[in-house]
Amino acid sequence: MSNVPARGHRVVIGVVTLLLALTVGAANAQPLITVNEAIEIVQQRYQGELLDVDMKSGRGWEQSEQVYEMRLLTEQGNVLKIRLAREDGRFLEIDGRGQVEARRPLSTNNG
Repeated sequence: MSNVPARGHRVVIGVVTLLLALTVGAANAQPLITVNEAIEIVQQRYQGELLDVDMKSGRGWEQSEQVYEMRLLTEQGNVLKIRLAREDGRFLEIDGRGQVEARRPLSTNNG
């Protein structure tokens, strides 16, 4: 029989449970996109010159903790404000005049 009191077993089991929970949480955590990946996503959809990129807190309705906010100068001289979710690169908001004109044509590549 062990000389370790029952209380010691509870502490060890608690620590092991915590470590397992942290490991599972880290394994399931979604990797965040980098600023370069965010820029590439925007440039695949819109034509124009990137003016700046900021990382900001997400708004409640955006369902994203952090977002990349970019300003893009279109060929027509308009400025678009574009917000992407840092978790997965979803477009959350595109604001400004000339969105349609700045849009790149859809690729018809069928493989």
